[in-house]
Amino acid sequence: MGSWPGSRTLQTAFGVLSACLGLSLARVARADDAAAPRRWYGWQTLVTDGAGVVLIAASSVPEGHHSYRVASGLVGAGLTTLVLGAPVVHAAHGRWGAAAGSLALRTLLPALAYVALNEPCSGECSGPLLLAVLAVTAPVALDAAALSWETTPASTDPSGRARQSRRASPPMLVPYATAGRHQLALGVRASF
Repeated sequence: MGSWPGSRTLQTAFGVLSACLGLSLARVARADDAAAPRRWYGWQTLVTDGAGVVLIAASSVPEGHHSYRVASGLVGAGLTTLVLGAPVVHAAHGRWGAAAGSLALRTLLPALAYVALNEPCSGECSGPLLLAVLAVTAPVALDAAALSWETTPASTDPSGRARQSRRASPPMLVPYATAGRHQLALGVRASF
């Protein structure tokens, strides 16, 4: 990776993360072999990630438009949404293992990058900068691409033939935030 501080630790961490991802993808491949119909719900995790980014971006409105407390609240809400939004989506789909994996990706990868990049960079700093960007964006991409698949149960009609199950929308919890001139409201909307 180079000569910048923490590169050995980071190489080890990414090796462990790659092995875990490989095992997850092997498990997905075994599910494909069973020919069970699958459905992708990664768009839901991407929506929560987008909401987190919007909240953080809203904190950068010029100083005169809101106070420091509002900006700090928006950043906190955005980071919380980025870390917990997708795991909540997985849990709403009844996929507790995917929720745990998503939470691990979203906390451990940025934490490992922080540890590796904690010392100041001297000279060329594009490697650490790229690593920092990847540590934040990789969990989003891996989550949507590898963890956001669920098997849909097949049912039988009266003739005994298998058919695709039409189930109602799963319960959903969606974080939201609104900001006014002198107020900030954070909450969760639920649908059942």
